Amino acid sequence: MWLPDLDIKFGRGLLVTLLLFFATHLFFEGALRLGVDPNAGSLQKTLILIGVLALEAALVLLVISRIGRIDIRRLFFGKLPSWRELLGWGFVASAAAFFHFASHLKYGYRWEEMGYAFFAAGIVLEALMFPLIEEPIYRGICFVALYNYNRRNAILAYLGSTLFFTMAHAASFSELILHATLGLGGFHLFFIICFSLLSAYIYHSTGKLLLCIWVHGIINGMNYVGVLVGSWAGVAPPNKAVHQNRKSLSPEPHRSGQSVRHLNRPAASRRPIQELDRMHHR
Repeated sequence: MWLPDLDIKFGRGLLVTLLLFFATHLFFEGALRLGVDPNAGSLQKTLILIGVLALEAALVLLVISRIGRIDIRRLFFGKLPSWRELLGWGFVASAAAFFHFASHLKYGYRWEEMGYAFFAAGIVLEALMFPLIEEPIYRGICFVALYNYNRRNAILAYLGSTLFFTMAHAASFSELILHATLGLGGFHLFFIICFSLLSAYIYHSTGKLLLCIWVHGIINGMNYVGVLVGSWAGVAPPNKAVHQNRKSLSPEPHRSGQSVRHLNRPAASRRPIQELDRMHHR
């Protein structure tokens, strides 16, 4: 269980959750309209993209601190995970994300094809920035607020926080708002729900937000491990026929309002130049 001073009442917690749910999407959409390139094709663009997400993370923490009245230092460092917990849950996360590793090893793009800037941006954003942004919102605030609505039954907290987390990973934010459409494949949707329930359980049972961030980062980063292993092992990248046969899984080009927050999809469902603007951790 989390520390008592990190408790947040239902009304205030729901307000903060809704505010950050919309603010994070609108913030990044605004950055795109100002010319930020989500494809990170060069080192300069990579640094700009990382800077934008760092500003978004700062915004999230500011709202949690000011409006949620939560001590950020206590939220992150009030209860630190032990080495045993890090290793144990790290193993669970690696096992859960093995599908991503295997799919990127067999069907994914190689290091030479992605480029160092794109590869580095993917690791920093997916394995670090998105967990740092999403876990405080959907576990540290949303889950606790819903739990405080009915402490006798935690099911509402698990399902409610998972619902918010899943909607945050919609393929298109505008489609979600206007047509209530997630635009996610069956396995992708199932994986997001399972991960959210797992992360909620970790926070509920331990109260350690850094442990949730650790697990989230490992799961998001496993596809890049597959890319590295595939490159070092000399596994040939998929030919055009493979991608044509799996065309139904390929993402569409970026559109205004399209979310960048996705937990990782199988590599065969991606195109390298569009990878980062279809990601999402969030």
